[in-house]
Amino acid sequence: MCQTDSVFLNQNPEPILGKVLINYKKGKVNVKGRDSSPAAFPFTEIRKIGLANGAVYLNENLKSESHLLLLLVEGKFSLLFNENDKLFYVRRNDSLLVISQAHYKRALPLIFGKELTDAYYVTSNIGAEYTAKYLKRLTSYANSAGNSPQTIYTKTIDQFKVRASIGIYAGFGHNRTAFDVGEGDGVGNVVYKKTGYASGSTLPLGLSIDIAMAKRMSILVDAYGNNTSIENLNIGGFGAAEIIFPNYLIHPELYDRSLNLSELSYKTFQIDIAGSYSLMRPERSKIRPYLFGGPTIMRLRSAEMGLSTGYRETKDAPFSYVTGYVEIDRPAHMIGFNAGVGAQYDLHKRWTLRLSAKFVGGIYPKISHTKVSSRIENGTTMPDKTWNFRFNNLMGTYDQYVRNFSINGGLYFRL
Repeated sequence: MCQTDSVFLNQNPEPILGKVLINYKKGKVNVKGRDSSPAAFPFTEIRKIGLANGAVYLNENLKSESHLLLLLVEGKFSLLFNENDKLFYVRRNDSLLVISQAHYKRALPLIFGKELTDAYYVTSNIGAEYTAKYLKRLTSYANSAGNSPQTIYTKTIDQFKVRASIGIYAGFGHNRTAFDVGEGDGVGNVVYKKTGYASGSTLPLGLSIDIAMAKRMSILVDAYGNNTSIENLNIGGFGAAEIIFPNYLIHPELYDRSLNLSELSYKTFQIDIAGSYSLMRPERSKIRPYLFGGPTIMRLRSAEMGLSTGYRETKDAPFSYVTGYVEIDRPAHMIGFNAGVGAQYDLHKRWTLRLSAKFVGGIYPKISHTKVSSRIENGTTMPDKTWNFRFNNLMGTYDQYVRNFSINGGLYFRL
């Protein structure tokens, strides 16, 4: 037999049976009966609702308006909960007293008496919390202490309301990148070797969204761009330059054929998705440290690498350098990870300031779409056509390592 809900009206002693749907936004209760057409009743006409799952709602007058409150404990002290605005209420005698999250620590001793709340703390060794579990136990303890009969309802309530905040994401970053490049071993095999790291600073800028899923857990989504430019490098392992015939054969001592990475610039767009866990409850402190971590999706929008080789006028003269450039001709993508620590400070009910330290790591795998640019920076006395940069180790398939460290901050507005 199918269980049904019951709606008790002010002017009708007989309940209306059916499936109940409470619409807080419109202030109405919709009832769909098994043998009758659906009906809607405003809160003002309802006295009580009993659901098939055991939940009971009472009509209470708050600020001259009718509200349906979920009954959690019924007795000399009755505990009720407003599912719409997530507030608890205590009915004591004929007075209905609100318990707000901002002032509940001061309100509880006034409602139940300081002697009783202190005695409950000694008995339970649990400090005051703005949770249904704690308030139900405290209310039950108060009724038992006064030998008052009571009924405790077991329905689980959804006390937390999912909230989203949006803010500007900005910071200062230290980016490091290296390459895993291949070169021949002389017998027809390609051997991959990791180069040294190039390091540079960047200013990440974008948007951030914080979706609070529970009191201490949220999902952070940071979407931002990173533009990195590094000069004055000297990282080897990128192959050898081709010298026009017969210059190298006649004067090999004048040429340093090895190609070293001397410049690097690249632009990325990335999305960091992280689960965040606060180390303190919101009601205990305005400053709340947290840990976070999760996947990163990164798009390498463009990249240009400057490869330098040397020339000198005589074998005793210092080298001067010519730089040829290679670039990717289409974007590359990777899935990495991000992790870090942070702290947030509530400036206002709707405004929050965040500061975090973040690490992002990953590898762009098997980049194979690199081409030689027409750009050449020549600091020697020889013409540009003396060198050909097509045989560098980036012209094959290579991996690019990413290691980003950043300090970030943002001002968030709760939607």
